[in-house]
Amino acid sequence: MLSEQIYKGEKIMVNCDDCAQEMNNSKTTTCTAKYLIAKYPDGTIKTWERKSGFLRPTGDRCGDCNIEHKPGTVHHFGCSLEFCPSCSGQLISCKCWEKCDLYVNDKPQLPEGAD
Repeated sequence: MLSEQIYKGEKIMVNCDDCAQEMNNSKTTTCTAKYLIAKYPDGTIKTWERKSGFLRPTGDRCGDCNIEHKPGTVHHFGCSLEFCPSCSGQLISCKCWEKCDLYVNDKPQLPEGAD
């Protein structure tokens, strides 16, 4: 996930893989993939509703994924400011997910094609 890409001096469009919104667009205020789903090797599936993380003053934009900081917004998956719903640490660096496959979805279920 990149919030901005530059090619030959010009900004190009970058879409979130999970919600398909353009991340450079100021109209994109939150990621719509609201659920984090963990699938463990034994087949167990756990689902969490994704929460806002590391809030800054309302109205500021995230420097990593460009969402608007306000209550109820969700960072794009892979953003360095997203909280882990299990340990409340930084999601991209916590160890909670080492033994499972992670998915995000707009519904509290595995996305189609996830086996």
